[in-house]
Amino acid sequence: MTSVEYKGEKFEVKDGFLDLGLLEITDISEIKGLDKLKINHLELSSNEITELKGLEQLKNLETLNCGSNNISDISGLETLSNLRILHLASNQISEIRGLDELTELKELYLRGNQILKLEGLDSLSSLQKLDLSWNLITKIEDFDALESLEILWIAGNQLTKIQGLKNLKNLKVLNLAGNQISEIQGLEYLENVNEIYLNDNKIREIQGVEHLSQLETLWITANNI
Repeated sequence: MTSVEYKGEKFEVKDGFLDLGLLEITDISEIKGLDKLKINHLELSSNEITELKGLEQLKNLETLNCGSNNISDISGLETLSNLRILHLASNQISEIRGLDELTELKELYLRGNQILKLEGLDSLSSLQKLDLSWNLITKIEDFDALESLEILWIAGNQLTKIQGLKNLKNLKVLNLAGNQISEIQGLEYLENVNEIYLNDNKIREIQGVEHLSQLETLWITANNI
């Protein structure tokens, strides 16, 4: 099959890409023929989807965009072992779980959700880019296995200190802007970091970055310095 049907309208697959964005979809299982497709990229953003059930047969999928929906439960992706890029920004997600089998995942976007605690990431050892901005996170943890991570955005949360970054030896970009951080500590392990964003925090003095030999950009405006 090279097409699916939703509410009487046909949507064609083009070069392995299927665009089903902005269709007011509430239930993925109502998309006729989706389970018969062999596609690499599925666009489901800006719908009204509440759960991810109905994608189990898309075993060739490499990119999935489910941003700007009403998703609260992200289970249902366990069979998508080839997934490389997963967009789940701007949903209703409060817990990270159900991603354990996505060991090939390289990019994960979870900005603009309601995540309170960092968990469920320890099997994502191939992850290179992680966006957790604009959530409700109070503590950095569960990053021990993310040794391939190069870009970490965790701006606009409720962090009060920098911690849990010890194993991120390959990190190049760190965005901690818009938190409640008062001291620059815990960055000494980031030997390859190029860019650090600490603007809009509560930092009183610049210290703890002296030994970061690869650092090129340090944003620290809108603090108490």
